[in-house]
Amino acid sequence: MFVGHLATCQLPNGQTRHVVMAKVRSMRRALGILILMSGLIGSLPVNAEVRLTDEIRDELLALPSLRGRPFESPDELRNRVVLVTFFASWCPPCLSEFAHLNDLREAFVDSQLVIVAVNVHEQWDGARPDSMARFLETTKPSFKVLKGGPEIRAAFGGIDRIPTVFVFAPSGASAMHFIHHTGAKKTHATLEELSEAVEGALASQ
Repeated sequence: MFVGHLATCQLPNGQTRHVVMAKVRSMRRALGILILMSGLIGSLPVNAEVRLTDEIRDELLALPSLRGRPFESPDELRNRVVLVTFFASWCPPCLSEFAHLNDLREAFVDSQLVIVAVNVHEQWDGARPDSMARFLETTKPSFKVLKGGPEIRAAFGGIDRIPTVFVFAPSGASAMHFIHHTGAKKTHATLEELSEAVEGALASQ
């Protein structure tokens, strides 16, 4: 946040300009984060009827791993509930969401539920190179964390709002879809909502 007043700065001209520009950059990055999280820059609407098709499974299988072993077989995404969330390390609600996902991972066995976190928009307005490492150290996710890009965002209907969460039944049908909408006070799905969605998806088999 930009604070203080130029007239009170006692530094030499070069140093003064450096400090001011650093604060301006900080302001721009903070504003950019708020805009992206509120969904104001979304060019494509997220499709609420996305299904977990074989094509999308293949897209997920091809993503590089940021934490945990990569997928080894398409069968890992079949015949079970699949939860996919899109996040960035600089997204404050994603910290709370990851805590919920860790709890969810403990509540359901691997044969019932697969949780996949896909990192997108990580370099928005110059995120720090160590942001992801610090985020993973803080959250300690007990599920797969993958590095996403434009292709996987497009496969899910155009992901431009984070966090965005999908829960799919074993059939591939959508069981839950949460988006952090523009101006919404609710920033992420609760543990109760996620649990209910998973339980409902399991019951639909």
